Amino acid sequence: MMLGATAEQIAGWDAELATLTGSLGYAVVNAIAENGGLARFFAADLSDLESLRVLANRVGTVDILVNNAAVILPAPTASQGVASFEAVLAANVRAPYFLTAALAPAMLAQGAGVGVHVSVALARFP
Repeated sequence: MMLGATAEQIAGWDAELATLTGSLGYAVVNAIAENGGLARFFAADLSDLESLRVLANRVGTVDILVNNAAVILPAPTASQGVASFEAVLAANVRAPYFLTAALAPAMLAQGAGVGVHVSVALARFP
Protein backbone atom coordinates (compact mmCIF):
# COMPACT_ATOMS: atom_id res chain seq x y z
CA MET A 1 0.00 0.00 0.00
CA MET A 2 1.59 3.24 -1.13
CA LEU A 3 0.18 5.32 1.72
CA GLY A 4 1.52 2.84 4.26
CA ALA A 5 4.99 3.09 2.76
CA THR A 6 4.68 6.86 2.75
CA ALA A 7 3.66 6.77 6.41
CA GLU A 8 6.79 4.79 7.25
CA GLN A 9 8.97 7.29 5.38
CA ILE A 10 7.55 10.32 7.17
CA ALA A 11 7.51 8.77 10.64
CA GLY A 12 8.84 11.32 13.08
CA TRP A 13 7.35 14.23 11.16
CA ASP A 14 4.27 16.13 12.17
CA ALA A 15 1.75 15.51 9.39
CA GLU A 16 -1.73 16.62 8.48
CA LEU A 17 -3.66 14.43 6.09
CA ALA A 18 -6.79 15.24 4.12
CA THR A 19 -8.73 12.64 2.20
CA LEU A 20 -12.31 11.97 1.27
CA THR A 21 -12.25 8.45 2.70
CA GLY A 22 -12.16 8.54 6.48
CA SER A 23 -11.14 4.92 6.94
CA LEU A 24 -8.11 5.42 4.69
CA GLY A 25 -7.18 8.68 6.37
CA TYR A 26 -7.35 7.20 9.86
CA ALA A 27 -5.38 4.13 8.74
CA VAL A 28 -2.53 6.32 7.49
CA VAL A 29 -2.60 8.48 10.63
CA ASN A 30 -2.37 5.30 12.73
CA ALA A 31 0.52 4.01 10.61
CA ILE A 32 2.39 7.29 11.08
CA ALA A 33 1.77 7.16 14.85
CA GLU A 34 2.92 3.52 15.02
CA ASN A 35 6.19 4.63 13.41
CA GLY A 36 6.77 7.43 15.92
CA GLY A 37 5.20 10.33 14.03
CA LEU A 38 2.35 12.68 14.82
CA ALA A 39 -0.51 13.17 12.37
CA ARG A 40 -3.98 14.66 12.20
CA PHE A 41 -6.69 13.70 9.74
CA PHE A 42 -9.18 16.04 8.05
CA ALA A 43 -11.97 14.66 5.89
CA ALA A 44 -12.48 16.85 2.83
CA ASP A 45 -14.24 16.65 -0.51
CA LEU A 46 -11.43 18.04 -2.63
CA SER A 47 -13.74 18.44 -5.63
CA ASP A 48 -15.78 21.04 -3.69
CA LEU A 49 -14.24 24.54 -3.50
CA GLU A 50 -15.94 25.37 -0.18
CA SER A 51 -14.57 22.16 1.33
CA LEU A 52 -11.10 23.16 0.10
CA ARG A 53 -11.45 26.58 1.72
CA VAL A 54 -12.51 25.04 5.04
CA LEU A 55 -9.63 22.54 4.84
CA ALA A 56 -7.07 25.29 4.16
CA ASN A 57 -8.38 27.34 7.10
CA ARG A 58 -8.28 24.34 9.45
CA VAL A 59 -4.77 23.30 8.44
CA GLY A 60 -3.27 26.79 8.45
CA THR A 61 0.42 27.06 7.59
CA VAL A 62 2.11 24.05 6.01
CA ASP A 63 5.72 23.36 5.09
CA ILE A 64 5.04 20.73 2.44
CA LEU A 65 1.85 20.31 0.43
CA VAL A 66 1.51 17.02 -1.43
CA ASN A 67 -1.37 16.94 -3.91
CA ASN A 68 -1.97 13.26 -4.56
CA ALA A 69 -5.75 13.08 -4.96
CA ALA A 70 -7.02 11.83 -8.30
CA VAL A 71 -10.08 10.58 -10.10
CA ILE A 72 -9.42 8.01 -12.80
CA LEU A 73 -12.36 6.72 -14.80
CA PRO A 74 -11.59 3.34 -16.36
CA ALA A 75 -13.60 3.80 -19.52
CA PRO A 76 -12.78 4.96 -23.05
CA THR A 77 -12.92 8.72 -23.48
CA ALA A 78 -15.55 8.43 -26.22
CA SER A 79 -17.98 6.72 -23.83
CA GLN A 80 -17.76 9.37 -21.11
CA GLY A 81 -20.03 12.37 -20.76
CA VAL A 82 -19.80 15.84 -19.34
CA ALA A 83 -20.41 14.69 -15.74
CA SER A 84 -17.45 12.30 -15.76
CA PHE A 85 -15.25 14.94 -17.39
CA GLU A 86 -16.25 17.47 -14.72
CA ALA A 87 -15.47 14.96 -11.93
CA VAL A 88 -11.99 14.31 -13.33
CA LEU A 89 -11.29 18.00 -13.88
CA ALA A 90 -12.51 18.96 -10.38
CA ALA A 91 -10.31 16.42 -8.56
CA ASN A 92 -7.25 16.33 -10.79
CA VAL A 93 -6.87 19.98 -11.83
CA ARG A 94 -9.11 22.38 -9.91
CA ALA A 95 -8.52 20.92 -6.41
CA PRO A 96 -4.70 21.00 -6.49
CA TYR A 97 -4.73 24.45 -8.09
CA PHE A 98 -7.03 26.07 -5.54
CA LEU A 99 -5.59 24.24 -2.53
CA THR A 100 -2.13 25.42 -3.54
CA ALA A 101 -3.50 28.93 -4.05
CA ALA A 102 -5.01 28.87 -0.55
CA LEU A 103 -1.88 27.55 1.21
CA ALA A 104 0.94 29.19 -0.77
CA PRO A 105 0.62 32.70 0.74
CA ALA A 106 1.44 31.36 4.22
CA MET A 107 4.40 29.43 2.79
CA LEU A 108 5.66 32.64 1.19
CA ALA A 109 5.12 34.60 4.40
CA GLN A 110 7.23 32.10 6.38
CA GLY A 111 9.92 32.22 3.71
CA ALA A 112 9.76 28.54 2.79
CA GLY A 113 7.46 25.84 1.52
CA VAL A 114 7.22 23.07 -1.03
CA GLY A 115 4.39 21.95 -3.28
CA VAL A 116 4.54 18.41 -4.67
CA HIS A 117 2.03 17.38 -7.31
CA VAL A 118 1.79 13.64 -7.88
CA SER A 119 0.32 11.91 -10.92
CA VAL A 120 0.01 8.29 -11.92
CA ALA A 121 1.12 6.43 -15.03
CA LEU A 122 -2.49 5.41 -15.64
CA ALA A 123 -3.28 9.05 -16.45
CA ARG A 124 -1.22 8.59 -19.64
CA PHE A 125 -3.53 5.97 -21.10
CA PRO A 126 -6.83 6.69 -22.92
